[in-house]
Amino acid sequence: MSQRGAYAILEDKKGNIWTSGEVNVHVWALSRYDAKSLYNEKPAVTEIKSGGRMDFLGILEDNDGSIWFGSGGGVHRYDGKTFTDFFVPIVIHNIFQLKY
Repeated sequence: MSQRGAYAILEDKKGNIWTSGEVNVHVWALSRYDAKSLYNEKPAVTEIKSGGRMDFLGILEDNDGSIWFGSGGGVHRYDGKTFTDFFVPIVIHNIFQLKY
């Protein structure tokens, strides 16, 4: 693991271990440790590194096995083949008004 520590950890239905953590300043990684080689001296690890200021936070698995993870910029889904990003729109004005 190239990460300096794990922020979130998940074991999926297939037994793979997923972690998220900071690699260095402004670079985070989402790592998957393959269940078949997990107990080997050098397990197979797949890393997805963020470019820029995207911090990978929580990790969840849904009923169809897709892995969802949150970041400072939105929510992302990995279905085993493809990543889909659901970005949070930036709100420039204050949408709440106080009434007295």
